[in-house]
Amino acid sequence: MGNPRPSTVSKRAKGPSIADPKYSWVHGDVDKHVSVFNTRDRLDQFVSVIPVCEDLVLDYAVAKPCRARERVYMKPRVDSYDFSYVYEFMFREYSMTFPLTDFEAGMLSLMNISPSQL
Repeated sequence: MGNPRPSTVSKRAKGPSIADPKYSWVHGDVDKHVSVFNTRDRLDQFVSVIPVCEDLVLDYAVAKPCRARERVYMKPRVDSYDFSYVYEFMFREYSMTFPLTDFEAGMLSLMNISPSQL
């Protein structure tokens, strides 16, 4: 099986941008970029080649495709499980997997950064 590496992890969204005042802090056209991992097949193809999660937590962690109107800066819905958006290059280029090591989690906490901001 060939490497499913897309040329980019986001593509320009077609159609109107999300005009929600609570996200007015989002800079420029970030709102117009959507994940290419928006179907179960695309996500499964990626995780079959690039590990995103350690085996010991596979029963507790789930990788899910992004919804059409979701963006990396969005807050979770009130009724959703805890989650974090993460850019694909963190897994591909830096071999990061979940759960984070104590050092990784400590450094992110110290810098007040979430994985989605890397």
